[in-house]
Amino acid sequence: MKKIFLILVFLSGILLADESFELFKKDCDKGNVTNCVQVGSLYYAGKGVKQDYFKSFKYFTEACAKEDATSCFYLGTLYANGQGVERDYLKAFEYYKKICDEGYAGGCIGLGHLYSSGEGVKQDKHTAKKYFGKACDALREKYICDLYKQLNEQGY
Repeated sequence: MKKIFLILVFLSGILLADESFELFKKDCDKGNVTNCVQVGSLYYAGKGVKQDYFKSFKYFTEACAKEDATSCFYLGTLYANGQGVERDYLKAFEYYKKICDEGYAGGCIGLGHLYSSGEGVKQDKHTAKKYFGKACDALREKYICDLYKQLNEQGY
């Protein structure tokens, strides 16, 4: 799951400068959802602030409630990894499924990992391959496409 976070950081283009945090937080407090995601991301990664999964959870929950797919992805990851919340693969599945169905590839990656490992769902490598393939088609990232390729080569 940590690889998923690294991909997300790349995809969302997070600015990691220390000075950015206060600006993001101020705008988030005014209702700017994008900056709430940034604040949550900075707390998640511990960039410019002390790493704090509880605080990242707060900001991601706020932004996800406003239909921000990136923050919903982060919530799925927090639940899948038990970071700042009790590990709950079912909740992770729900967040990942919602955003994958809406076309957000990160959610498809999360679902692929859950199905591949059997965490929170019945292990199903065919379904994992389907979700990795969907993400590969959208992102064309080697890591994701390799996951699809490995399952395909194993006959799934």
